[in-house]
Amino acid sequence: MIVDTSYQVGFGLGIERIGGNGLLTDSGNMAKLASYINMLAGQRMHMLAQGGRALDISLTARPVLARFHTSPNCGGVEVLILAAPGLSSTLPGTYTFTVGGVTQATRYVGGSSVVAFDAPEDLVIDRQRFVDGGGAPLAGDATYELTSTLSNLTIVAYAIYEIPRTKLDTDNDNVVLPTDVYAIGAPILDRDIAAMTNAVWLMYRRQGPTQFAWTADYAITPPRTASLTYANVLDGTTTGWSASAAGFWTIPYRRNRLTGNTVSVVLWTYGRMVANTGGTSRFVNSAGVLGTISGFTTTPQFRTTTAVLDTTLTSDLVIVTHNGNGVDQIETLAAGMYEFA
Repeated sequence: MIVDTSYQVGFGLGIERIGGNGLLTDSGNMAKLASYINMLAGQRMHMLAQGGRALDISLTARPVLARFHTSPNCGGVEVLILAAPGLSSTLPGTYTFTVGGVTQATRYVGGSSVVAFDAPEDLVIDRQRFVDGGGAPLAGDATYELTSTLSNLTIVAYAIYEIPRTKLDTDNDNVVLPTDVYAIGAPILDRDIAAMTNAVWLMYRRQGPTQFAWTADYAITPPRTASLTYANVLDGTTTGWSASAAGFWTIPYRRNRLTGNTVSVVLWTYGRMVANTGGTSRFVNSAGVLGTISGFTTTPQFRTTTAVLDTTLTSDLVIVTHNGNGVDQIETLAAGMYEFA
């Protein structure tokens, strides 16, 4: 109960009167902050996965394989590719993505090169917006698995990203603060301040920023091993973790998560067994083994596990390794890591 207070003008308070202990909160500044949070939640582009390879004369139909999590107020997801058409002078290049089990429209890429396609004029840029089974944009705060099928075409580089929403719906969207609650003259309650904090926290911990996404080079046989010793999928070495080994640099690895200094991540691998079962995929770095994934069958599939990056890390380098059961080979087709809590 307010016993005694003087009338306060929303935009007229001095900076020393805002947020002080025992003082009234300035509703005008709270409204500005709420609008800013809404803008960050809906009017931004967010990278979900990206990758590529160098140009050379041995380009082959290398597919894109990825797993990602959309942010709460995702307005849709697009892919932008840099493609090199095949060497046929009669057949167009095509690519078809499957996202979340839904086959997207096949895209045709014109142009061809009767010689090696390693010059700028031989390359094509194209983009496509993904949809769900009903033709609607991909949902927010959801996990999707993506594969691709290529014909007479090579994807040299790709970027999968969210697109901004055209507007925010205070009734349906996941992270939206109704600004009328913070209108000038309106009482600002503890629950309103908590709602603002929770909105920012949800927007951060559920947006799934990708640490890395990698697809094997299909110009050669994808990395395999039937050994009981783990082998690095990038160079086949079995010496374990080292700062100079082939691996993936994840940035940042000591980001605070509101309180504390650990980062929760999802590790994923797309792989298969050449025969039977028994292969595992493992992620390691200077802290040791981050996570191990098993249960692969002869059908290629995404499999995941969770891990925590903490302050015992001395390096951002993560190495993906794999091993068989000593007899049957595991084939690692793709792997990656993204933040998610």
